[in-house]
Amino acid sequence: MGLRLIQKTLLAADGLLPITPLADEVLSHFKYDLDEIVTWSKRARPCDYGQFSPAIFAHANESDELAVDMLTQTAADIEMWLGGLRKLGATRVCLMGSIGERIVPWIKPPFQQLLVTPVGDAMDGAILMAKGQHNLYAHEEASV
Repeated sequence: MGLRLIQKTLLAADGLLPITPLADEVLSHFKYDLDEIVTWSKRARPCDYGQFSPAIFAHANESDELAVDMLTQTAADIEMWLGGLRKLGATRVCLMGSIGERIVPWIKPPFQQLLVTPVGDAMDGAILMAKGQHNLYAHEEASV
């Protein structure tokens, strides 16, 4: 989502999209220096892009066109993945990370039905997978 925000902000700076308050906040973050944005994006990591997530949600609450577009597209992407997981037999999926809970209202209700609250964090899941117990909860359900 953060990468897409940077791309759309650059398009807005070029006059191809409107400069919304969110786009202006991103431009201000980089002191309106487009070269700095491009240089930064070449070395940015996912967590660097993630720093803009709170601003996206805040501006979406104010009906900022760019922010609403960001969350609508992100929700559509998540719905695509949820649909794929459902086709593979998934009945429960956890969304994690900084936007996990905040994006749920943007996801269509049929896909929301797959979502459950995580019982641990990513490290807990990695440990279960390393132990070969990644289907632990599926086995518990089957034995009940």
